[in-house]
Amino acid sequence: MKVIWYTWMLNLLFTFMFVITALVAAADSEGKAYIFAVIWISFLACTYSVGGTMVLKKVEYRTPLAVGFMMGIAFMMSMQMLTLGVFSAGNAAEYGTSKDAPSSEKAITAFSIILFLVNLVLTAWMVFYKAVLLP
Repeated sequence: MKVIWYTWMLNLLFTFMFVITALVAAADSEGKAYIFAVIWISFLACTYSVGGTMVLKKVEYRTPLAVGFMMGIAFMMSMQMLTLGVFSAGNAAEYGTSKDAPSSEKAITAFSIILFLVNLVLTAWMVFYKAVLLP
């Protein structure tokens, strides 16, 4: 349980940094689709953080349905972050050289890929150690 909790804390740390960077990237960007994607995934990441903390912290919320739902959401957030990372890297590549791309685009790419990996590891650990999570 400690490994899952520490991975969750790492996820919360990077999510906090991602949300701040997403707000800056949304202000810097001119593409409306990119702004929507960044803000929407930030909103999803915040709600995922609150719900996941409730499930992992309080035993009364840790039902088999809630744990299974969290496993599914962790995997889907991982895929969302991978998609946003690729989308952001492609958006930054439109500037030609990496020196011309805004630093917020590069930061979104980095945090998205990091969160993709952290959420993927978290999903694997929750699947393999689900007996520890269930009361």
